[in-house]
Amino acid sequence: MTDTLPQTDVLLKKERDIATFYEPEFPQKKEFSVDSVLGPDGLLCKKIKNFKPRRGQLDMAQGVKEALKNGELLVSEAGTGTGKTYAYLIPALLSHRTVVISTASKALQDQLLHKDLPALYRYFGWIPDYMVLKGFSNYLCKKRFYDFQGKYGSTDLGFEDEADLKGQELQYRRLCQQVEKLMQSTDAKIDADDPACDYAEVNSRFSADFLREITISSELCRSDKLCPYRDKCYPLLARLKAISSRVVVINHALFFADMNIEDVFDAAAVRFMLPRYQAIVFDEAHELPEIGRNFCSRHFSTKLADELHDDLEFIFKHTQVEIKSNLLDACSLVNDAFAQMNRYLHANFKEDKVNFLALKYYDYDPNESSIDRIYTRENTDFTGLARKIYKALKQFIAVVKDNEAYDEEAFGPLGVKLSDLCDTLTHLMCIDKKDSVIYRRDSGLKYGDFVGSAEITRHGFEFTLSPLEIAEMFGGFLKKCREHELGVIMTSATLSVREKFSKFLCDLGAPENTKTLLIKSHFDYTGHAGLYLSDSFPESGAVQREKDIIDHLYPLIDATDGGVFILTTSIAALQRIKETLEERYKGKRVIFVQNGTLSNTKMIQKFVKNGKAILAGTQSFWAGVDIPGKALRLVIIDKLPFSVPNDPLFKARCDRYDASHDRVNAHFMGISVPEAVITLRQGVGRLIRNENDTGATVICDPRLVKSSYRANFIDSLPPMKRCSSLTELMKFVKDI
Repeated sequence: MTDTLPQTDVLLKKERDIATFYEPEFPQKKEFSVDSVLGPDGLLCKKIKNFKPRRGQLDMAQGVKEALKNGELLVSEAGTGTGKTYAYLIPALLSHRTVVISTASKALQDQLLHKDLPALYRYFGWIPDYMVLKGFSNYLCKKRFYDFQGKYGSTDLGFEDEADLKGQELQYRRLCQQVEKLMQSTDAKIDADDPACDYAEVNSRFSADFLREITISSELCRSDKLCPYRDKCYPLLARLKAISSRVVVINHALFFADMNIEDVFDAAAVRFMLPRYQAIVFDEAHELPEIGRNFCSRHFSTKLADELHDDLEFIFKHTQVEIKSNLLDACSLVNDAFAQMNRYLHANFKEDKVNFLALKYYDYDPNESSIDRIYTRENTDFTGLARKIYKALKQFIAVVKDNEAYDEEAFGPLGVKLSDLCDTLTHLMCIDKKDSVIYRRDSGLKYGDFVGSAEITRHGFEFTLSPLEIAEMFGGFLKKCREHELGVIMTSATLSVREKFSKFLCDLGAPENTKTLLIKSHFDYTGHAGLYLSDSFPESGAVQREKDIIDHLYPLIDATDGGVFILTTSIAALQRIKETLEERYKGKRVIFVQNGTLSNTKMIQKFVKNGKAILAGTQSFWAGVDIPGKALRLVIIDKLPFSVPNDPLFKARCDRYDASHDRVNAHFMGISVPEAVITLRQGVGRLIRNENDTGATVICDPRLVKSSYRANFIDSLPPMKRCSSLTELMKFVKDI
């Protein structure tokens, strides 16, 4: 497989001496068929009250069954209410294959672990052989926790003892008590081989500040003989459990990590993270291209520079290496070089995200669309500071190498991390050089396949090297899957544009003869959901646009007997919506706004409990939010969710698309519109979550009525009742 952007996972080296190759044994199980489980008078009809067989669910399950049986790729869009989770889980479990299920979110991982898988195994009468695996730093590190706990003494305190404590110390002691209870529960589940064991996954339980104290990355993990908890390390135990399980649930980021370091097609290879699976299911597959690009990106930032000093402190504290002044001096040189670059960038550039070449050249033109444009007026101040960082990193690498003999386990990962920083900086500085050595065939990089971006914030700077697409890398994986008859299922409620899958298949490098299956939702959208569009809504960019929209929709919002979602496409629009809502509805309705004092999860919980609240949010709320019933009766979308045109990665993707099609603005219909359609479908999909839901959707963008491309959006939406006026929509909502 193509190792486009090598990632470091030092954990493999440390696990090699304890990891054993597992070939999970499949126990004797009662045989079922897809029909006997999902069909009329089937198992689920007998086990689940009010379960109704659905033709779409059965068709999808049969398609999944055939694809897994033949070792093929199936791409299936399953409309809301299809029951797609059971539609892929049941044939996957009945296939008697080792299966990996990859999702886009940890929330869906948890749903599969605590709800869907236990239910099916209980119905089948099978002994559970599944587990959920998350990234290394999601789990509690016992050594770090006990080190942290040691700062605050015993947590075995009575009420009178606690009365003597104040502020942060008392808070930390109580948090430590919670962790101790979690460890006791986790250890009991491990001893009982409980499939619901989450191996002390703490990422969803505590604040980010506390998590930094009790978790650790795989690079810094000392899983060797120096760690007293090596044999009871939660993240390592989770991985050892995963490689011996028949069904493992991961997320897409972890899939890309595994694909980058393990070869599932090599029968002789020792497994370190996942079993040698024979089938893989990608749920929420529409997010694969973006997550893949993000994973394969490489970063160079002030945050990473700050971590170098922390790495040294960790080494000195947790190993037998004495503090060496030459190491500290070399690290200080790196920190000073980064600090000089940071001061220069903040003095000469505004806080923004731009193409990396905007820093490197004075004559860089952000509006230039030619991918072959040559810039000549080099910014020598910037390149000089970049060279200074490079030299400091190289010097640090040399010093680390000199000390590696003292403790290879400690200094090896640090040396690799420094080398990765050097390589990333080199790739960025040479990204516009066609004849650069970094673009040799054996490097895996080719000119024009990547874009550099620079983001300057009040906290520092970050340079990023990102692949424009993952089709070559992922397509290579799919090709090998076909050669080895490894079944691949990709599914989501939103994969097609006007019922065509071509954009999605192209993004992932899928072969042209890929089997596709479109399962439409069986919900009565026409009778249960109204849609209001109008060319009278203010144009994008109009002054007071958000205020005018709320003023126009005020009668509808006021008449809505239930909760209201307002989805925006930017933080700036969200802020303006917030101000208008507070002015209009303060004291009348509870208002929740993203990025406030509450987390998204807490906000959703309170929103549902209230039943008539208004929630305004941006990107996080367009997808993955499931609020059935009266708590959500109205969804308002401010405008079509086109990607920001000047985002460096998006612009570079568009420029290359235009060049490959030899036509200016070819990207608009090839990239911009299809991707906006998928996002819009996700947002609209928040409204109807079960067959009894009713309500209305308003899309406040006049382009849906006036533009030449409007049909691409409208024809891709559910068949809601189209209302020509606000009065008609209000009557429709009242009648239903």
